[in-house]
Amino acid sequence: MGIIPDQMMDAIHFADFVMAKEKKDRIGSSQGVVYPMKFFYFHGQKEITGLMGAPLHHPGLDDKDVLAIVMRLFAQALEANAVLHVTEAWTATRCAFCGGDILGVPEAPCEVCGHEVVPPSENPYHEEMLICTLSVRNTEKAFLWTTRFERDSDEKITGFTDKLQCQPMEVSGRFMEVWKLERWMAPHVAVNYANILKALGKVVDEKWIKAARLAEEMLPSDYPLIRLNVEDVVAALRRMTLERN
Repeated sequence: MGIIPDQMMDAIHFADFVMAKEKKDRIGSSQGVVYPMKFFYFHGQKEITGLMGAPLHHPGLDDKDVLAIVMRLFAQALEANAVLHVTEAWTATRCAFCGGDILGVPEAPCEVCGHEVVPPSENPYHEEMLICTLSVRNTEKAFLWTTRFERDSDEKITGFTDKLQCQPMEVSGRFMEVWKLERWMAPHVAVNYANILKALGKVVDEKWIKAARLAEEMLPSDYPLIRLNVEDVVAALRRMTLERN
């Protein structure tokens, strides 16, 4: 079942609210202040569940990879119809070498000078952005809100310049393709999915219990496996569940 029109409008209005609040919270912040990623899951008729930052760390895995798995687990277990992702990022729309506009495929060589693309953080023309992405289940395009940070001579945020406002766009990336499970994520999902369902108070199909047992038996003892226990998930959900009026 996909998201219905009224729910879609609720999600868009909520995204507008979140974007405004995130900007208000950042005014006066210095460049050293780092805000965690946020994910808001729209599910059922009236609930929004929020995941703030990384709920756990693993010594053998990159924190962002851990978060990419966890956010997908919640999307699947909650049967979310839409997910709002809030983050900060460097972006660049001009070539780092010639300053020409980046056209066509963002990862392709510059069409003006032929130089390869460099990461935005290494591009002298980069911009510091606040980005909200509303992904909708069974929909190829997401809706984007973006705004550029404006800083003073002390590097404190003094304001914002809005770029996109609920703009439908095709997106990709580990935090954008919410319902897509990559192959390397499979063992982590198999081992943890039953516990996520238990924590949410949902009926756990026997196939997920068997999948967890089988995965445990097949994986080598030193495999860097993420483990989410029911108690930790329940504790996190108490802090995250919000009721809409």
